[in-house]
Amino acid sequence: MLGLDDPGKAARAGVLSKAVKNEIRDVTDGTSNSIILSRMRRAAGRRNADLFTLYTDDKIVTLDGSYAAADGTGWADPDCGFSINGATVGGLDKYGPYMINRINVSEVFSFHLGGAQVALADGSARFVSENIDTHVFAGACTRSCGEVIGEW
Repeated sequence: MLGLDDPGKAARAGVLSKAVKNEIRDVTDGTSNSIILSRMRRAAGRRNADLFTLYTDDKIVTLDGSYAAADGTGWADPDCGFSINGATVGGLDKYGPYMINRINVSEVFSFHLGGAQVALADGSARFVSENIDTHVFAGACTRSCGEVIGEW
């Protein structure tokens, strides 16, 4: 969808993959190049009821008059879903070139102007620009696709 080649299921695994033993040695892309956690805000802030009515993704449900994630996950939930569909500049359409701060439904989103904080597998933190290249960001979300990220 985003012009990215599908490297296969095993290569798409992140640093903290579900239902497997996650060893630091499995992070062959390098621990300083692999995102382990990111900021993600759900159904709050920039989106309001009017904007949610325009958004047709099935990950949002109405719950007692409020909007919520359909998977019911929350902060620090090990089952918290994450995707890198990207979005268009306005955030109402997914599958666009913007990976950060455009849509807050299972995507990286913070209320920091210009980007979001991420934690890397080496224990460091980094502020990532909301204008990061799609290929670079996707590469940073995997642990063993073999990308050489360089400067980001």
